[in-house]
Amino acid sequence: MTAGGLLTHWQLAPTVRIGRDQAGVLHLIGSGQSGPLPLGGQSDELADTLRNLKAGAVTAADPLELGGLTGDQLHAAGWLDALVGCPQAPLFSRQALPTGRPAKAADLDGPLALSPLAVLHPAHGQLALESATAASRLLLPAGSPVLALLGALAAPRTPAELAELVPMLPAATVDAVLDRLVADGFVAPATSSGEAGSGEAGSGEAGWSAHEAWFHARSRWGGHAATDYIGPVDGPAASPVREPYPGDPIRLHRPEPGSLAGADRTLAEVMQARRSVRGHDEANPLRLDQLAEFLYRTAAIRETFDYQGASYTRRPYPAGGTGYELELYLAAGTVHGLPVGLYHYDPAEHALRTVAGAEPAGQLLERARITALSPNRPQSLLVIAARFDRMLGRYRGMGYATVLKDVGVLYQSMYLVATAMGLAPCALGNGDSAGFAAATGTDFLSETSVGEFLLGSRPS
Repeated sequence: MTAGGLLTHWQLAPTVRIGRDQAGVLHLIGSGQSGPLPLGGQSDELADTLRNLKAGAVTAADPLELGGLTGDQLHAAGWLDALVGCPQAPLFSRQALPTGRPAKAADLDGPLALSPLAVLHPAHGQLALESATAASRLLLPAGSPVLALLGALAAPRTPAELAELVPMLPAATVDAVLDRLVADGFVAPATSSGEAGSGEAGSGEAGWSAHEAWFHARSRWGGHAATDYIGPVDGPAASPVREPYPGDPIRLHRPEPGSLAGADRTLAEVMQARRSVRGHDEANPLRLDQLAEFLYRTAAIRETFDYQGASYTRRPYPAGGTGYELELYLAAGTVHGLPVGLYHYDPAEHALRTVAGAEPAGQLLERARITALSPNRPQSLLVIAARFDRMLGRYRGMGYATVLKDVGVLYQSMYLVATAMGLAPCALGNGDSAGFAAATGTDFLSETSVGEFLLGSRPS
């Protein structure tokens, strides 16, 4: 029992299992750990202790040592979770996260508020409280009085005011829970603006929104629970190539690789000359043969192969895990030899297939014009979409982060090829994913746009 009448029990983390080596010595094995933890024995007493830890029946007040580590050390290293309750109700279970940030000193004299970086979401049948800067993740069971306490902390309040708003807990227990929330970084003294941890100048939190900070933390080691990060999601492997849209394809000219090498400037010259060019030569618009060469050099499939029962492709740009989840769509405005419309690029056939007519294409081009701050509509817009199942099903917590990295890699390839060809390239920082999904009929969470790239003829 601890201050405020809190009761704490140790429990093996959900990612941890008990194993034995060939000599029968017991180990702890965790998917988020660098290796097994040898416990140095195989006795019945040790086995009983591990069974009790699995059931959460070992109190934190009892001395505990496994593999030369105490209960507190095992908890900090992620082997054990702490189940925290009080005589009135279970409160939460705490999973330590190796954020590298020291515990914060609790100051309960003034108003406190919930951090603007805190996120509450369903997880494993409970509600998980997380923050990019927190030293732990808390799992709150249904009916936990801590949920009422978090709601009260949405506005700055003193501990005495909070105790009145959460009458199901004694004031001493409220103080003890606040100590934990402050130490872990979920709650902080309210600033002059009435927020907690809102990013005073030089604090490191300035400018971060909750979703951006959480995404950053959860797509990197340390800012997440291992169960939400490691291992593939069950399900069949997705095809390496999107099912073609119906209709006759527009076959594109396939250039000879040897002819390209002799015509290009050196890589150093192209990288030195690379610029974002938003304006186009309206008198001499982009030609279909130029577009065909650009698509072939940046995105056409060079090879398809199978590995361990799944299909993969090789293309001119690298992709995380050879997933190649990105798809190219073309909103053609003024392209000589190609009607106005929205097309999908088939990288296997090196062909375009019609997706929608002039109106949806025009809407995407107009949004791109506004984003680029250009007086004229671009001659063409390449929309980079992602088939998320090809990446999220393989990488879980870092799947979407990998998609965005792949977009950056493709952007650079497009810039270099367009510069070598003497065209006008410009990557955009934003686009209308919902509008794109509506125009193509794709599901917003299955396949939609994650990048946009203007391409046209370069003004003289």
